[in-house]
Amino acid sequence: MFEHWKERRQVKRQIEEMEQRLRGRVELKDASMIGYAVATDRHQIDMLRGCLKRMETERLIERAIKHEIVVPQFDEYWETDESTKKDCLTRAGEKLILNGIRDKRSEFLKRWGPIIAILISLVALIKSFWR
Repeated sequence: MFEHWKERRQVKRQIEEMEQRLRGRVELKDASMIGYAVATDRHQIDMLRGCLKRMETERLIERAIKHEIVVPQFDEYWETDESTKKDCLTRAGEKLILNGIRDKRSEFLKRWGPIIAILISLVALIKSFWR
């Protein structure tokens, strides 16, 4: 989990550095190669954003597999990122996974909640007699 956050933070930092460099190049007085430099920087920023999106997709897919949630291969849930040419989840796909995880958790609590409550009350009763 922490590795994912570190990678994500590192990619975001790279995007910020590229955007700063892009702003600096725009302010240059010598504009002979500025078009090529701006296009190159824009492409690199788009690639990094695509990597961020792909990392988020992989993390959500791992969580979906852990909770036994199936993500259908419909167009409304998947899109191809133009910069990386890889499939990523759309907002609807992300919502599908997150809602599925929430439903699985609530189903677990509905099933085991009363039993846990009974066990806690029994432990409290035993502890009260123990004194």
